[in-house]
Amino acid sequence: MADPSTGDAGRAPDLSARHVPLPTPSAFSLLPFEEQALYLCRVAHLAPSTHNTQPWRFRIDPRRASIELYLDRVAVLPESDPKGRQATISVGCALESLVVAAECYGLASGVSLCQPDRDTIRPLEDDQPDPLVHLATVQVQRAPELQPLGADDPRIRAMISRRIVRAEMDASTPVPPSLVQALTSRSLDGFAHIHALSSSSVAKRLLAELQGQADAFVINSSTFRQELASWLLPNDTHLDVGMPGIGFGLNDDEARRIHDGLAGRIPLRPEDGLKFSLAGKRGIDSSPLVLLVVVPRDEVVEWLKAGRAMQCALLDLEREGFHAAIHAAVAEVPLIRSMFRWAGADGALVCVVRAGRARNSEHARRPYSPRQPIDRVMLDDLSQE
Repeated sequence: MADPSTGDAGRAPDLSARHVPLPTPSAFSLLPFEEQALYLCRVAHLAPSTHNTQPWRFRIDPRRASIELYLDRVAVLPESDPKGRQATISVGCALESLVVAAECYGLASGVSLCQPDRDTIRPLEDDQPDPLVHLATVQVQRAPELQPLGADDPRIRAMISRRIVRAEMDASTPVPPSLVQALTSRSLDGFAHIHALSSSSVAKRLLAELQGQADAFVINSSTFRQELASWLLPNDTHLDVGMPGIGFGLNDDEARRIHDGLAGRIPLRPEDGLKFSLAGKRGIDSSPLVLLVVVPRDEVVEWLKAGRAMQCALLDLEREGFHAAIHAAVAEVPLIRSMFRWAGADGALVCVVRAGRARNSEHARRPYSPRQPIDRVMLDDLSQE
């Protein structure tokens, strides 16, 4: 099992990734391809990922003016992501960020998606020496028809400012219908289907109940609790992956106590499990908009497309001043997942996004999740082979 607690003790989390330099389009155009590509990878590295595992890896190929994206199966979590579905969606989010960042600097992207078998992206086992799975290649070239805006492009600013807001939303502040239409029209672009559940819909209330059941199911699993302990971390963590408790609104003592309780070092309090199982339900109940991310076939290439569609939605929400949180348990607990046919979504549910404005504005200013230094997610340059 991937375990960030085995990382380098004493190293402070790397938050410098949020301070990505934004060169002007003219300065960017003068850079050699390797530096342009590294910049695009730095922006893509800010994409959301399940449990903040950051499972993507990038490889630059200067000969073909391309960037390859890989899934690192060391970061695929056996309990919460046994099929590798959520990790693959995370790579899809990074892929979309890379493509959009390229467009912001006047580069057109040709995306080739690989077709790996589902068994090849499951959590890494001891007898499998190579953890990397090639999932996509992005080839870029200058496109005179694109108007590069660089830092003035709101999309690239949204990629840098975006964060997951794990808090209750203000149900009285609706998401405008025009934005909902933009979010759900992604399926017309060949991405996954995104279905919207309005604040007052029966389907949304049912979804909230099922989210609570899914969370209760997983928190009552001892193996899931052990896994979560490795990723839900004390606030003073020195790791650059995982989720410090402050992102959930936990103070230092609470974050340490819950981390130790999940790890089995101390007993969890009865109210801790109740709060965990109710948090997702209350989050969905309070959100004026819930998006179901659905794919026509439950296959790896469709999960990548789902990640691209979800990242598009997250960036659109960020640009319009709305916050978002992601829920995966309803897609990964088999019994709960099987209940989603009623939602009118023809296909396989892979993720849920809830959106709105945080009820407490302070909650929207919680610290960003840490990021690994960029060199740790970069593979060797192909020109060196």
